Amino acid sequence: MVIKVAVVVERDPESNAFIATPVKGILKGIIVGEGLTPEEAIKDLKSAIYEHIETFGLDNVLIKHTDDNETHSHLHTSGGLITITT
Repeated sequence: MVIKVAVVVERDPESNAFIATPVKGILKGIIVGEGLTPEEAIKDLKSAIYEHIETFGLDNVLIKHTDDNETHSHLHTSGGLITITT
């Protein structure tokens, strides 16, 4: 299964780090990534999503959608889309 997740990347004004979060409605729970650059934050988020799936199982992480083989968000965000393959 291929999961495409829309991601928002913002700069934390206190730490000056970048924070990446998935757009609501795709994944259950709170999953975030952070880094010194937007790319590092997205990479960290992707790693956190994989760890979340490994720990809790795909059914407990993914909010179900009607697509057959692909789940994705139709929202356009500043962070873009990341692809998770399970």
